[in-house]
Amino acid sequence: MKVISRAIAFLPALIFILLIAIVYGKENHRDSINQRADLLYNDVRKYYHTLVNSKEIQSERANWLNCILKFESIYKKFPSSHIADKSLFTAARLYSELFTKSSDKSDIKQAIRLFNKLIREYKDSPFADDAQYMVGEVYFKTNNYPLAYASYSMVINNYPNGDMVKKAKNKLSELLKIYQPTDNYTEQLISSNLITVKGIRHWSSTEYIRIVIDTEDKVEYKEQRVKDPDRLFIDIYNSKLSPEINKMIAINDGLLKSVRVGQNQKDIVRIVLDMDSIGSYSIIPLSNPFRIVVDIDGSLIGKNGKNHIKAAIPTDGKTAILEQGAEKKIETSHQNIIKRIVIDAGHGGKDSGAIGKKGLMEKTVVLDIARRLKDIIEKKTDYEVILTRDSDIFIPLEERTVIANVKKADLFISIHANASRKRSARGIETYFQGIPRTDEERETAARENMSGGEGEYAPDDNLLEFILADMRNTHKINESALLAGVIQGSLIKGMGSRYDEVRDLGVKQALFYVLHKAKMPSILIETSFISNHEEEKRFKDQKYRDYIAACIYDGIKTYIEKTIIAYRTE
Repeated sequence: MKVISRAIAFLPALIFILLIAIVYGKENHRDSINQRADLLYNDVRKYYHTLVNSKEIQSERANWLNCILKFESIYKKFPSSHIADKSLFTAARLYSELFTKSSDKSDIKQAIRLFNKLIREYKDSPFADDAQYMVGEVYFKTNNYPLAYASYSMVINNYPNGDMVKKAKNKLSELLKIYQPTDNYTEQLISSNLITVKGIRHWSSTEYIRIVIDTEDKVEYKEQRVKDPDRLFIDIYNSKLSPEINKMIAINDGLLKSVRVGQNQKDIVRIVLDMDSIGSYSIIPLSNPFRIVVDIDGSLIGKNGKNHIKAAIPTDGKTAILEQGAEKKIETSHQNIIKRIVIDAGHGGKDSGAIGKKGLMEKTVVLDIARRLKDIIEKKTDYEVILTRDSDIFIPLEERTVIANVKKADLFISIHANASRKRSARGIETYFQGIPRTDEERETAARENMSGGEGEYAPDDNLLEFILADMRNTHKINESALLAGVIQGSLIKGMGSRYDEVRDLGVKQALFYVLHKAKMPSILIETSFISNHEEEKRFKDQKYRDYIAACIYDGIKTYIEKTIIAYRTE
């Protein structure tokens, strides 16, 4: 209790330090992002010039799509770079040009989608007025005169100082010769551009609820909590409600009564959470695909400030210390501390994870290691072990944490295989949730966070939101750091005694979706580099996987010992 109180007392100062670190780190990170984006853009421009200068290459639809996807990938991988807007605009324009050759309506839809994305996400971009004008051009060429008129009008009204105003006025004059606008032409355009709120997913227990709001694209939203009666509402702007969505979800679990959904205004969807008893909550957007995640915490920890692990320490003065390599069941006093462990095998199903040069898939390797670890724990202890997946299926990242929270797990361990553009990269590293300090840490988190995201890298623009949401669990972050340290040490010691060149890459921190709001000590282990020729070869060996699982288990034992000693001496 004293440890937690001291952490809370220093929280304002800690947040101030974090803000300074974020600002400083982001400046360096932004320079690095711009440099990498420039390199990729220059390569794609070469492909673009090859396309536009060759009628033979233009004759193949696949060549157009390849060029479009290359430009779009710059926006997806580096959305905060200084050429993201330009790349998105070029991709959209190529779609519109492709339509003139293909007459494929899907090309028009894609062009409008990307132009509108640029207008929404890069409002101050010098390409925003060009994109709005191009939307008008697309509608005009397809004889959709009402939306063409609305688009040209919005160029004049929204970008009065832009260089496209004169062209838009000329187009309106031309359009008025064949079309007489109605009063609601702008409303028609706005309605056609609204983003659909597709669905709501939820999981709950008596102490924890997670609600995920799925949208078809990135949206802006605002939250507000009001009383009499107590409720939280989220307004999603520039959006419309899917006709298939369930507008009333009854929960009644003691924390939340229900979730209500409705079209509050013509361009605003409102989601209302009717609350019963909530200690705290957090709301954060996740990317690839975009969704809004709401976490509601009503646990005993939030109500009385006690740590569930400390409360479970035996009071009879007995402490059982494990012998190294002991085969017997861990003694009863240990079982009071750790009762349930959730093991997460990364990726799965449509998400293969990293793929080695010889074709070995990360999802296959880590599932096998997770199963072996489960077998070892169940053989040597009485702990309950839960796998987030026990087959080759896809599970969204936010659902994996839910499994651990709802099941009230005491430990959460996510197992992965590392990858790098440098084939020489090798070694083992273990992560806990925290501020990334290097580009390598950010890249690792971005790669793991894009699970199922069709090659999109997740930006860390919501870094502060992540930190503030997770800072309420300061003591859990500390325990996670300890867990990461002892398991990393166990892996290096154990694997290093059996194999050459097992490099200790250390304990690191980054922001992982899969660890967000975990209510127990939680870590992510990068067991070896599947992109490295030698380590991919080792991954294929069942003994190598066995040793990894055994070393993780040994680390868990050490963590339990250290936890007992720490609480007994507090």
